Amino acid sequence: MINMCLLSPYPVFLCLYKKKGCRSSCNNYRLISILPIFAKILEKIVNFQIQLFISTHEIITPCQFGFQKNKGTSDALLNFSRKAFKALDLGHTILGIFIDFAKAFDTINHGILLRKLRDFMHLMKKP
Repeated sequence: MINMCLLSPYPVFLCLYKKKGCRSSCNNYRLISILPIFAKILEKIVNFQIQLFISTHEIITPCQFGFQKNKGTSDALLNFSRKAFKALDLGHTILGIFIDFAKAFDTINHGILLRKLRDFMHLMKKP
């Protein structure tokens, strides 16, 4: 059923018999969409597979705190503070640049992003 959801660009429907009338008549069946239920299951499966792939191939740096399980802004702040205090202890000058990328995905050219992801996946397959 999940494979059918993946392969079909259209919602998946089931015809359920209403338990009354002749089974050969279309009027005695009701159509239900299974997309919302399976879409949620599929989303969790795909998310798990992506997270597993990312962690197995060490694609994301340990310094990436956004959108990572068990990591957040407090971890990023603690990491930055440790590095800043260490640099100050060594007499170095420190500089912090903070950028909010909240709308970054909405402004990116999705065609270019998909092409880069496809190219990256081809690189990963080569021995």
